[in-house]
Parts: sequence; C-alpha cells; structure tokens
Amino acid sequence: NIYYTLGNISPERRSSLNAIQLVAIINSKHLKQYGIDSILEVIMDDVSQLEQDGGYAFEIDRELRSFRGTIAYIVQ
Repeated sequence: NIYYTLGNISPERRSSLNAIQLVAIINSKHLKQYGIDSILEVIMDDVSQLEQDGGYAFEIDRELRSFRGTIAYIVQ
C-alpha cells in the first residue's frame, strides 16, 4: 500500500493516523504482473499536475480552489 501525509502541518499532527492518507492499495498479484514502475507512473502523473504553477483546481463548497504540492521524501 502507498500512503502520504502533508508536510505543512506540525510534526505532532503529521504522525497521527488521521493525517496519514491512502494513495493506493496494490495487490501483490498486480505488483508482480505490472511492476512497481507502472503503478508509480500513474501516481507521479498526478503529482506532476500538483507541481504545475497553477496547481490542481478542486471545487470545495462550490468554490474553486487550487492546490500545489510535491513529494519531499519517500520512506520504504
């Protein structure tokens, strides 16, 4: 499984279970069949949208908001 947490929140809150978000559930059969690179490629395409100058636009409570971000580090 692949998870993420936001880096711009305090370390005490960042490590709580409520702050850890699920990105993907990977079946071991699919991992063996397709490989980790093909799975991560899809995730990295989404991350690259977040890295753009305009970020990625979401509608929240009928208000359009843009968010930007990137991957700071990876833990295995």
